[in-house]
Amino acid sequence: MPILEDDYQVKNPLFKNKHISTIYPTQFRRIKIPNQLKRHRLITYDEDFIDCDMTPHENEKAAILFHGFEGSSMSRYMLGMAQHLLRHQWDVILVNFRGCSGVPNRLARAYHAGDYKDVAFVVNSISEEKSYEHLALIGFSLGGNIILNYLTRYSNLPDNLSAAVAISTPIDLRDTVAQIMNRENLIYSHNFYRKLMRKIKRKQQEYPDLLPYDHILRSKNIDEFDANYTVPFHGFKDTSDYRTQSSSLFYLHNLEHPTLLLNAKNDPFLTPTCFPFEIAAQNNYLYLLPPKHGGHCGFWKPGNIFYHEEKTVNFLNGFI
Repeated sequence: MPILEDDYQVKNPLFKNKHISTIYPTQFRRIKIPNQLKRHRLITYDEDFIDCDMTPHENEKAAILFHGFEGSSMSRYMLGMAQHLLRHQWDVILVNFRGCSGVPNRLARAYHAGDYKDVAFVVNSISEEKSYEHLALIGFSLGGNIILNYLTRYSNLPDNLSAAVAISTPIDLRDTVAQIMNRENLIYSHNFYRKLMRKIKRKQQEYPDLLPYDHILRSKNIDEFDANYTVPFHGFKDTSDYRTQSSSLFYLHNLEHPTLLLNAKNDPFLTPTCFPFEIAAQNNYLYLLPPKHGGHCGFWKPGNIFYHEEKTVNFLNGFI
């Protein structure tokens, strides 16, 4: 499809700054947890579990939301999107990847950037439990990359899958970690690192014999964490193999469902190859929207309904 027009008007000049756009919503946005959300645990095919927060079946359309790296169903961007969807008569299912719901998962493995089989499991489980006329997928950052892998690599997509939206998505992971670890982005990489170390220490308390914790905890940054944990416990040869195999960029030509990719040009995490202009021009299902501003999962607008939330609901409603 043609590249979509940038209609994001930044009325407050502060939010032209990529770091303010990125940090403000995660730290200062006020979002209430919708009363309708209830925790539901799915037992996986390998005897692990995935926790979802979901609303009752009240509508004929539902959106399944997937968070970003070291986020959760309670991340502000997840709750903000859920609230806007609820206003427009969508049921919502907010998914926590393995180990991200506040409780350590049971297995040595957790989640990773290309883990589309767990997306397939969640989608199939929801489809079996509830009959929806229309189903949509929404992914933020790493979650966006995972749903794009699912859409382009999984062979048995449900018939009621109408559309998808990927927001602030690093579709090419080969240089993403290096980009996040740049000097100007140290505040983000350090925050990710601290979350990973806390999670591993909590898992050590719960399952002391499950992993080589001393080796993993010697990781000095998120790159070493991938090398010491993500790669060996998720079936990859090395970090290069992990990031190449998990990059949805290389599979986007297989896309056959309407999908909006919303990536801000000033996103501090994204590299130039995360803006697939040529692929979008050739694939009728890929709608690329690259606003000049917005940061990473930011897109602030006054009134507490953000730009990406409006664009997502408008896009999804166009395919039901």
